[in-house]
Amino acid sequence: MVKKKKIKKVLVVLGGTSGERAVSLNSGKACIKALKKKKYLVSKFDPKFKNFNLINKKKVDVIFNALHG
Repeated sequence: MVKKKKIKKVLVVLGGTSGERAVSLNSGKACIKALKKKKYLVSKFDPKFKNFNLINKKKVDVIFNALHG
């Protein structure tokens, strides 16, 4: 029997550098709020300030893309 891994840690990617930055920040914040309400451990990542290569995929179970544009 194969055990399914339960998703616990979610990284929300939001913001960015497009003209849709403000919308993306709002969407991302709403996602973070909803995920926390469901008891997920949530962190955020804004590619305006850090390169995508800095995402440590070993420390999260899933990445939620809230970027726009």
